Amino acid sequence: MREIEKIFRAIRCADEDKVTLATYMLQERDDVWWASLLHTRFKDGAIDVAWDEFVRLFRAKFIPEHIQDRMEHEFLSLAQGSMTVLE
Repeated sequence: MREIEKIFRAIRCADEDKVTLATYMLQERDDVWWASLLHTRFKDGAIDVAWDEFVRLFRAKFIPEHIQDRMEHEFLSLAQGSMTVLE
């Protein structure tokens, strides 16, 4: 996901195109998951998923909760000089 987001920043990808481009790059297990989700959740063919929602669904499926918690804690603990992320 990090690599995809780096590409999006580099090409200045519009938010409304991110899900389409990201799902095009999915491979193997990820691609099977997305195809299944499309089949079960979007039966009418209307794929109206915001990028934030796609990322949330992807992380919920592929990144264990304890890893997500650790990543959030590490992010919030980052500091530059005497300033924290929240400052």
